[in-house]
Amino acid sequence: MKDKQVFFNPLRMLSPKLDSETIKIEELYQSPVSDALTLEEGMLIMLSKLIEMTRLIKISFVGVSEEKISAAGVLGDEVHRLEKILTEELACSLTEP
Repeated sequence: MKDKQVFFNPLRMLSPKLDSETIKIEELYQSPVSDALTLEEGMLIMLSKLIEMTRLIKISFVGVSEEKISAAGVLGDEVHRLEKILTEELACSLTEP
């Protein structure tokens, strides 16, 4: 039973070198949105921002906090910008041989 792997990191399929980045995924939401990100890095940062947004919204549902709602809104805007950048990068990569 010890040989069985219970958890497989699906991000390893994208890039094995990102495995160390997934350990600190809770901190990545603080990273700025940039055109210089690789697709893999951008997806990890977007995932981290979505996780943090969900956490903030959950807190806001329990006890109304304008500060948390506002922070979640800022993260939502960042995710939207990152989504555009990554979609463009992905579309360009599909047209190249």
